[in-house]
Amino acid sequence: KEAAALSDQARQLDLADRYLNCHTVKCRLREGQIEEANKLAILFTKDNTTGGKGDKSKEKDDPLNSLKNLHEMQCMWYEYELAQAYMKRADAKPAAETGSGDGVENNDDGFENIGRALVQYKYILKHFDDMHEDQFDFHSYCLRKMTLRSYVDMIRWEDKIYSNAYFELAAHGAIACYLRLHDDPPLERRKRKEEEEEKRIEKMTANERKKYKAKQRKLAKQKAAAEASKEISAGGGGEATNVSFLAKEEAEAQKVLYDSTPPLDEAHKLLVRLEKAQREQRDVLGKASEGNVLRTQLLAAQWALRSGKSLLAVKALVAAKRESPKDPQLQELASQLKHQAKAHPPSHPLVKKVLDAALTNL
Repeated sequence: KEAAALSDQARQLDLADRYLNCHTVKCRLREGQIEEANKLAILFTKDNTTGGKGDKSKEKDDPLNSLKNLHEMQCMWYEYELAQAYMKRADAKPAAETGSGDGVENNDDGFENIGRALVQYKYILKHFDDMHEDQFDFHSYCLRKMTLRSYVDMIRWEDKIYSNAYFELAAHGAIACYLRLHDDPPLERRKRKEEEEEKRIEKMTANERKKYKAKQRKLAKQKAAAEASKEISAGGGGEATNVSFLAKEEAEAQKVLYDSTPPLDEAHKLLVRLEKAQREQRDVLGKASEGNVLRTQLLAAQWALRSGKSLLAVKALVAAKRESPKDPQLQELASQLKHQAKAHPPSHPLVKKVLDAALTNL
C-alpha cells in the first residue's frame, strides 16, 4: 500500500512520464486497487470515438473502453498483474472485499473473479499463439527481399517462443484456475447457494419473506439497470448496439466459468504444452528455468491426483524432487498420494509395487 502511494506521488511529479505511470499501475494492481489502476492505465492509450464519417459532433466513448488497446498491443505485464489481482480477490474473504466500490465485482463471495483472472491468462496465451502463426506471413516476404539473416534469427526465436517467462506464468495461472474450478464446480456452487437460499426463506415468517422478496426484486432491477448502462455506454445514449469492452470481458468471464468443457481437460492441454516447451528449451539451451520446471511438475502432480492417475503423479513428483527435494508443497502432495493409494489401492500388482517404491523414496 505504501509503495502504491509513493509511486503515485512520483507519477504526479511528471504526468507525461509513461514509465512512472506504468509503475504506478503495477503497484495499484498488486495492492488490489483494480478500478484505480485501470483509470491510470488508460491515460496513455488511444481514445476511441463514436459517430459516422459525416458526424462532426463525435462524442467520446466510456474512457475505460480504451483498455482494449492494451490487449491489442499485447501488453502482457498488465494482463498478468490484472489476473493476479483478480486471483487475490477470489482468495480474499468477503469482509475484506470492501475497497472496490463496485458491487458487481465482489458478488458471489469473490468466486467469479476466478473467471475474470482466467480471461486475462487466456489473453496472454493467445498472444503467443498469434506470434507463432504470424511467422508464416514473413516467409514469402523475407525470401523475396532476401533478408535471410533476420529471417533465420526469427525462426530460431520462434523455436523457443513457448519458453518465454510470460507464457509460463500465464499457463501456470490458467492451470491453477482450472484446478479450482474442478474442486468447486460453478454450476454445483450456484445450485448449492440456491438451495441454501430456499432453506433460509422457508425459515422466515410471512412478513420477513415479503420484505426479503421485495429487496431481491429491487437489487435485480438495480443490477439490470447497471448492465444496461454499461452496454450503451459506447453508444452515446442510443441503441445498445455497441457493447462496452468491460461488458464483453464480463460476459467472457461468465462463459469460461460455466463452460461445459471439463476443467481438467483444459488443464491437461496446457500441461502438455508446458512440458514440451521445457523439454525443447532443455535440448536447445542445455537447461530450463528451475523454478518454472518445479512449478510445472507440481501442477502436473495436482492434476494427476485429481484425475486418479497415480503413476503420472509419481512421475511428476519425482521430477519435482530433482528440482527441489525440500520443497514443502512436494511433501504435501506426496502425502496426498500416499493417502490416495491407501484409500484406493491399485489392482495391478506391478503398479502397486512401483507406487510403494516411489512413495518410500519421496
